[in-house]
Amino acid sequence: MIVEKEIDSFGEQYQAVFSTDFAKTKGSIGVYINHTENSRIGGYVYSIGDRRSGEVYGVVLQDSSDEMAVEHARSLGRILVKKYGLPAYTCISGSVSNFGHLLQSVMAVIEGIKGGQQGSS
Repeated sequence: MIVEKEIDSFGEQYQAVFSTDFAKTKGSIGVYINHTENSRIGGYVYSIGDRRSGEVYGVVLQDSSDEMAVEHARSLGRILVKKYGLPAYTCISGSVSNFGHLLQSVMAVIEGIKGGQQGSS
């Protein structure tokens, strides 16, 4: 399932694209977030969890001159893997003035997607 959403975080506008299928036991979560005034790709990270140790490992697939974008993508990936137990592809492009608030908005959308997919099974 692919879902596109506009997210407002303290007056900053972001375009977000979510890709996942919670109905499948094997799959991944993809989250791409772009500040609407941005035209360049930011940090793109793949994260996967080790079920035995509980560790989450991430690899940068696309580096960015914006180190915070890479760190935000890495943090989002780690959170998604720990919460849902699925590998995650995360990309954050453009400036993020309040990552905590943006993260809350993103998680709310994902929970809505998850609830909708479980309800339609």
